[in-house]
Amino acid sequence: MKLNQLLIATFVGAQFATASFAADDAAANSTASAEIETLKQEIQKLGQKVSDLENQRATQQQSSASADKGQIQDLDQKIRILERQRENDQDAAAAASKSQPKIALGANGFGFSSADSNFVATIHGLIQVDTRTFSQDNKVPGNDSILLRRARPIISGTVFRDFDFLFVPDFGNGTPGATSAASAPGIFDAYVNYRFSPWLQFQAGKFKAPVGLEQLQADAVTSFNERSLVTDLVPNRDLGFALHGDISGGVVNYWAGVFNGVGDARNTSNIGFQNDREFDGRLFVQPFKATSIAALQNFGVGVNYAV
Repeated sequence: MKLNQLLIATFVGAQFATASFAADDAAANSTASAEIETLKQEIQKLGQKVSDLENQRATQQQSSASADKGQIQDLDQKIRILERQRENDQDAAAAASKSQPKIALGANGFGFSSADSNFVATIHGLIQVDTRTFSQDNKVPGNDSILLRRARPIISGTVFRDFDFLFVPDFGNGTPGATSAASAPGIFDAYVNYRFSPWLQFQAGKFKAPVGLEQLQADAVTSFNERSLVTDLVPNRDLGFALHGDISGGVVNYWAGVFNGVGDARNTSNIGFQNDREFDGRLFVQPFKATSIAALQNFGVGVNYAV
């Protein structure tokens, strides 16, 4: 009897314990579910905040990029404006320089010209001094001396684009104040040359007759102050007119003119003393001038005549 009662009591207690444990488990499960739900909500809130922050950051970056792009565009526009202003200033300066005369001083002398170079003038000069000393002259007075061989101011230039001029007085072998004709200064060159084209030019005035290879060399580039005796066989400067030109860039050079007719080794005076005129001509060819053969580029042959 007592055993049955004990078993019944144990069974009833176990049922109460099971119910109590079930109730505790249910309460625990309910609490866990609530906590999980709370955590989910917190996670959602955090996710929303992260999303909001990301959106805000993207918006800020976009705004910053837009601002930077706007600044870059503004700077680019300013640079373009400055470049355009600089081009305008350069154009204005170039236009101003084209309308201003030019002045230059250099190895070729003192020169000045109009803005379009249609009017040009250059001033320079040539001075050559010679000493003449004889070892055995029987002490003749005046043989040994220092001579001002050439003293020439040279004025050259261009007018109206196509007309060149040259004016060369000479004060050598005498003095500017000399009273005798033998020692008085004279005009060596005074002419005008019209350049229709390189191959067709017309020259008029006082200049070297186109006869004699050595005579036609400029005084500034000769090896000595005096030319050889061969030059005494050709006329020097004469008054007249001449057609001349360079063909194929100087491969062929020609001269043909009519002159007063000065004697050999002489310079003409201002007038001619005879009715007859002298006809002078010259043809000079440099066949290798336009080639790449450097050793032969200055080689040339020519003929001239005077009748």
